[in-house]
Amino acid sequence: MIHFKIPFFLKKLNKASNKSAKRFMLISILSVIILLTYLTIYNQADVFNSVQDSSSYKKVPAGKQNFNSIIMKINKEYNPHISYPASKTFEEKDTRSELVANSLGSYKNKCPVIGQDTSDVKSWNKLSKKYLSKECLVVNENIKNQLRDSHTRLIDNLIDEADNTFMYPGEEFYSGNGIVFVGGGSYSLMTYSVIKTIRKSGTTLPIEVLIPTEEEAITDAEFCSLIENQNAKCIYLSRIFSQELLETNEFKGFQYKSLALFASSFENVLLLDADDYPLKNLDTIFDHKIFKRSGLILWPDFWRRTTNPFFYESAGAEVDTSKKIRNSLDTVSNLADFIKDQSPEDIPFHDFAGAIPDPSSETGQMMISKKLHWKTLLLSMYYNIYGPSVYYHLLSQYSSGQGDKETFIAAAHLLKLPYYQIFSSSSVDGYFTEEGDFRGLTYYQKDFRHDYETKLKLADDIRQLNNVEDLTYVKQKYFSGDLSEDYAMFAHCNLPKFHPLKMAINDEFIRNDLHYRGYTHKKCLAGLDLEKEINLAYEELICQPGKSVFDYMFKDNEKLIMCNYIKKRLALFEREPLFNQPI
Repeated sequence: MIHFKIPFFLKKLNKASNKSAKRFMLISILSVIILLTYLTIYNQADVFNSVQDSSSYKKVPAGKQNFNSIIMKINKEYNPHISYPASKTFEEKDTRSELVANSLGSYKNKCPVIGQDTSDVKSWNKLSKKYLSKECLVVNENIKNQLRDSHTRLIDNLIDEADNTFMYPGEEFYSGNGIVFVGGGSYSLMTYSVIKTIRKSGTTLPIEVLIPTEEEAITDAEFCSLIENQNAKCIYLSRIFSQELLETNEFKGFQYKSLALFASSFENVLLLDADDYPLKNLDTIFDHKIFKRSGLILWPDFWRRTTNPFFYESAGAEVDTSKKIRNSLDTVSNLADFIKDQSPEDIPFHDFAGAIPDPSSETGQMMISKKLHWKTLLLSMYYNIYGPSVYYHLLSQYSSGQGDKETFIAAAHLLKLPYYQIFSSSSVDGYFTEEGDFRGLTYYQKDFRHDYETKLKLADDIRQLNNVEDLTYVKQKYFSGDLSEDYAMFAHCNLPKFHPLKMAINDEFIRNDLHYRGYTHKKCLAGLDLEKEINLAYEELICQPGKSVFDYMFKDNEKLIMCNYIKKRLALFEREPLFNQPI
């Protein structure tokens, strides 16, 4: 602040010898005062504006600031500093040929894919603690202490709620229910067909599509405008993470699903893959008591769990190998001893108390309450950040479907938070090739609400099961795919994915130049001609006169190839309606 010594000037004024001198002095004083006042106001305004500009430039929205801090803290304080495991028997993008000092370990082989029926029992010794520790990924002794340290410290901090960085952002950032996809490029293209199918079923829940990169935000701008009339919108990682942080971490692939949960505005989320099509109205799924009670719904894969026992050790979690509490899916009958000749050393590790229960997870669809499972999201984020080098390997050991799929249940389990696993088996749709081999195309995941009622019935029928000596009986009676076909909720169409150009180029569902249906499972589809709806969506999006929003993605003749293929598909569906006969 500028101070004026007015009394000094007044003294000068009083000493002036004549009126003219006094008048001149007065005018001079007033001019100086006006000038100084102007400069002061201007200076203050300029400072204010510069503060405003600086604040506008540097200020980070509360949510973004919080999420930046989360990733920065994980990177700085919980980075295990471990590199890819070595493998000489197979090669993957996240393995290396030679073991180095900080490698996670060395693969002898990928863990085998083992099912859950009585016919699979002969292979269950390959699910034992000894086998899972020594015959798939052998963990490097040099890194065990540093992994234990980072893993247990994070879990302890989350449980103790000792760090404000990890606090739940609250309703200011998350509210309501909705559906979330990871889009971007080809995934946005496929997501469009899923959105159209969702609206066809009558679902009105709002939808958000994560566009991961700045480049895709530009190329998908017209797509993002297009879906607004479907009560859907695009969201961007830059909404909650700084560009510098995104570039430093180089997120990709499976990691985007974990990030999408943070970026979306909903408190309760159905996370769907871009090839996962809902088959029924979903508007009331978040109202069911089992979701409200558990806050995390997980669908099953076909296989038993192959998590490396060191995963639990690194987390400070105890698995009691003296206490067998289940036999695969069965936790209620006396089947614990039905394998008469089974050595204790051959018991599947995940049948013991403290281990994550079977079956393994399939996260093409997942429901989660962020409010109930904020800590789960934080720990699973950690698993996904260091997934390619550490946790994807420990959780699956390159058995079927390695990726993010086990990170969510693992996080909830270690934090002792509730979750609901669906036991009802998937049903498979497909066809027989000319060689007589069955080609599976999709698997239908079942309604968790029906599964919950089935488990209640199973508990009531426990007395009837106590003399059963066939594991398959329990599964077939209560959780078989055939039994639950009327309750299919999703079609996860990943073999092949419904990408219109790839389908056309690969002549999918064409034999001897004739088109045929791939999806014919009427009970599961329950009146929805899914193939027809998908192709109608693509015809509307790509094959109308003029420019389409995804023209940038295709070369000159590729659009013609796609649209000819789609036209022939739709002609087939018109000639041969799927539901012209009773189901």
